[in-house]
Amino acid sequence: MYVERVQLPSRGFFYGGVLPGGWVEVRPMSTQEESLLLSPRSERVKLLNRVVDLCLVTRAVPVTNLLSSDRYFLLFVIRNITFGPHYEYRVKCPSCKSRFNWKLDIPSGLQLKVLTSEDKEPFEVLLPVLGKKVQLRLLRVSDEEEVARYVESKPIAGEGDTGHFYRLSRHIVNVDGVKVDSSAALTMCENMESADSLTIERSVEVHDSGLVLTPSYACPKCGEEFERLMPLTDDFFRPRVIAISRSGRQEPEGGAKAVTEGKVGAGS
Repeated sequence: MYVERVQLPSRGFFYGGVLPGGWVEVRPMSTQEESLLLSPRSERVKLLNRVVDLCLVTRAVPVTNLLSSDRYFLLFVIRNITFGPHYEYRVKCPSCKSRFNWKLDIPSGLQLKVLTSEDKEPFEVLLPVLGKKVQLRLLRVSDEEEVARYVESKPIAGEGDTGHFYRLSRHIVNVDGVKVDSSAALTMCENMESADSLTIERSVEVHDSGLVLTPSYACPKCGEEFERLMPLTDDFFRPRVIAISRSGRQEPEGGAKAVTEGKVGAGS
C-alpha cells in the first residue's frame, strides 16, 4: 500500500503532544472512498470527513478532533496522491465579467500558513463596538459537523448563510473572563454589529493555519488582478486528467514541504 508522510499546517500543536511536528501518514483513495463521494446524500461535510478518516493511516488523533484547517489540508493531499496535483476550474473576472480557465497544482500551488510554538489557544480580541474582551478558539472537525447539522435543521428562508452566526459563535470561549455556553454565544453573535463580528473573523484568520483557499488571479482578457475563493468542482474528486507520479513512500524532506511557498498557477 502506498503511504505518503506529510506535515500538518498545525505542526501538531493543540493536540497535547501526541503528534510531534504534526507528521501523519495518509494513503490514496480506494473505490470504497470513491463510493462515498458518489453518494446522493446531501451530508457533504460528513462524507468528506469520512473519506479523510478512512485514508488517514496515523490514528493518534481522531478525525473529529483535528483542526478544520488540518482536515482541509489532508483532503487536498489525499486528492493529490490519488489523482495527481493538476486541478482546473473556471473563474469569472469581476471587472470585464469574462470567464476563463485557471490551472493549479494542489496543494503546492496554494499558500500555506503554519502554527508555531508561540501560538496559543484561546486567544483574545477586543470588540470595538461592545467593548468586551472575547477569548476565541479554532474550530475542529466536530464543530464543522455541528454547523452542518444546525444548517440542515433550519428552514431555507431568503438569502444568506444560515450557518454564519452559529459558526462564529463556536469560536467564542468566554466574554470578559466569564465562560459562556453555546446558546449565549449564538445570541450574542446574532445581535452584534458587523464591526464586532468582522473583528472576530479577522482575529481567527490571523491565528489560524492551513491552506489559503483564495488564490490571486490575473484576467487574460483585461489584466485585472483579483482574489477569489477556489471552488471545489466535480473535477476535484472526478478529474478528467489523471497524472500520478509516485516513487514510493515520501520521507520528511518531501511530501508537503513544497507547499510552504505557495505560488498560484497561470490562467489559460
